[in-house]
Amino acid sequence: LGVCSGPECGLGRSNSRNPIAVLASETASQLQKMQGKSNCFNPKSVDNAALALQDARFGVDIINEHILLSRGQRYQVVVIPSNQQEILPETVDYLKTFVESGGKLLVMGSGMQRAQGKARDIESLLGLKRTGIAGGEHSLEIDGKTISFNYAWNTEINDAEVLASCTNNRAFLTQHRFEKGVAAYVSAAAPIPHPDDEEVLSWVMKTLGSTPCVQVQSGDDDKHLVYSLRSKPGRLFLHVVNLTSHVDGKRIEPDASQDVDAVAVIPKLHLKLELPVEPQAISLLPATGSVEYDWNEGVLDLRITNLDYHAVVEMAIDGY
Repeated sequence: LGVCSGPECGLGRSNSRNPIAVLASETASQLQKMQGKSNCFNPKSVDNAALALQDARFGVDIINEHILLSRGQRYQVVVIPSNQQEILPETVDYLKTFVESGGKLLVMGSGMQRAQGKARDIESLLGLKRTGIAGGEHSLEIDGKTISFNYAWNTEINDAEVLASCTNNRAFLTQHRFEKGVAAYVSAAAPIPHPDDEEVLSWVMKTLGSTPCVQVQSGDDDKHLVYSLRSKPGRLFLHVVNLTSHVDGKRIEPDASQDVDAVAVIPKLHLKLELPVEPQAISLLPATGSVEYDWNEGVLDLRITNLDYHAVVEMAIDGY
């Protein structure tokens, strides 16, 4: 592969530097598989949330509770989608510590609804109590657009602050502020759809003060590019994967099971990336493309030419 060249390899064992983790609860999954509990776990809700965040240019990992408990502190945001209802009691304790230490927690719908002996802890963490699902149409104005959904959770607001409400005054987005971090809740009961054409999850993240890890200046219009950050000692890697898919010239979704057209090389892509330390050197793999860059006051400006379907920007950074 062109992204792997000798000891300075863009692939292989590395550590994630993505800022967002989407939780796939193995507790909920096992309860549904082994004990037959219905609507306890839905992998589609996890996939849809991760894909919607990727589409919004966030770097995302899907993790389970074991990974969260062992190294969740590396993430800035943890997302628990709807239909991840059951989690471990120790996961609730960990998430409380995570938020108190400055992290952001976003819970959606029925996510984190139950953990043995932790009902009050969950309510305290979110600053609200879920009291049942309301049917009917629920509408919301987002960036000048009206979005509608059919089911939403009723909530009793305690310490949480309502950031956005539906036209029927039902809270849609809330946040419970701690000294350093925040626990937020979205009341929509159904999973976020994919594609998230209304960009709901992107709007939620922006409202909570989280910005994408990559700021695209130009070059990715009408394209499905995924950005991911990885690291090895002394090196940071920005992976850019072009998932744009066409069949006979017609755009389709990337997960369609069809033979697709060859992926076209992107002639120019202009990105900005927050990077507190100036790199000593930057290169692009594979070498069929090239990269020019400037670093100024914590912002790296990247200008990439001839971007292949999978390219890696390799940054040499002492002590990273």
